[in-house]
Amino acid sequence: MVDEEKVLVISVYGSNSAFFIAREIETTDTRKSLLILEMSDICRYSLNEYICDKGGGTMKKENKSINNLVLFPGTAEKYLVNAKQFAESGRFEEAIECFEQASALMNLEEADLFIYAVCLFEMKELLEAKEVVENILQVGSSNYVESIELYVSILMELRNFKDVVTIIEPLLEENILPFSKRPTFLQLLDLSKRLMEKKQVIPFEIEKFTSWTELQQQQFISDLTKESEEASVPILMEVAGHSDLPELSKSFALMALVELKVSNDVDIIKFGKKITVTPAELDLPIHLETNRQVLEALHRQLAQHPDFLEMAEEIVIRHFLLCYPNPISEEEPATIASRYTNYIESLFISSGVENFEKHTPILDLERFFESRIQ
Repeated sequence: MVDEEKVLVISVYGSNSAFFIAREIETTDTRKSLLILEMSDICRYSLNEYICDKGGGTMKKENKSINNLVLFPGTAEKYLVNAKQFAESGRFEEAIECFEQASALMNLEEADLFIYAVCLFEMKELLEAKEVVENILQVGSSNYVESIELYVSILMELRNFKDVVTIIEPLLEENILPFSKRPTFLQLLDLSKRLMEKKQVIPFEIEKFTSWTELQQQQFISDLTKESEEASVPILMEVAGHSDLPELSKSFALMALVELKVSNDVDIIKFGKKITVTPAELDLPIHLETNRQVLEALHRQLAQHPDFLEMAEEIVIRHFLLCYPNPISEEEPATIASRYTNYIESLFISSGVENFEKHTPILDLERFFESRIQ
């Protein structure tokens, strides 16, 4: 039975047509307390108002071609016009497609990127929206407050309450926000802190997770512990032990468990073989004793060839991650390092190219790695 329902209605864009609704429903049984954070279907951002206010901005024109096709003048601009029209009419999926076409041909202005991010947000493509807004903020936004409002909204949807607190607190302390915006951000700050204190259950479906790209999987894993370390552990354990997921994603999940110092045994399947490890007793890949010795041997062997050393380090560390928590070979560290030294040298010395078969273990790892990130 619901004793009390608290509804916070907060304008997150500074527009009367857009609200973030957070419902906190408390029951008599605290173990069954429900937390619901959602964007209301009736609360849409007034893109029409934003586009009119910004006047569409200016665009940097460049003559470009795609796949050797010569494009008619104005092609990029046409895509951009269509993108804004689709966004204005709420056809966000079509708007996103046009924005992507336009961005392949020209540099989008900040105002256009902002609308693009809002469309991604509306389509629940939150990680992509987050990346676009981060790029806007990194370059330096002329509409900083609006960009921060959108960024905080995305973080709230991702349930990254810790990041919300980290962002809002200095803005309030340093009086960066306009006075009219302070109540909104104070409410969001208070809400985020209260939600951080509650025991959270993170929505997770392994079937959906397996359908994501490897980059999306790794971003999700990276964001998990920012939300709730306790709630993230069972998800990370499930990912690490899943037989059909990319090896790198399982490595990222295991590394997250190591950083959380999880003392429970974890079953991880690597290259079809099941391994039982205790994350709290593991080091991260480059700190494993064998891997550390391999890197030291590489430095000794290629000390006179810094360019070769840089390439060898990049490849071997990539393979450390791929094979983690196992070493990349059962051979002695110096022997492993010699294999990578010879492999790098063979790429530049003609006499070594003929002996590529001796580099089969390295090539197999490279092919496996490349096939998983495509």
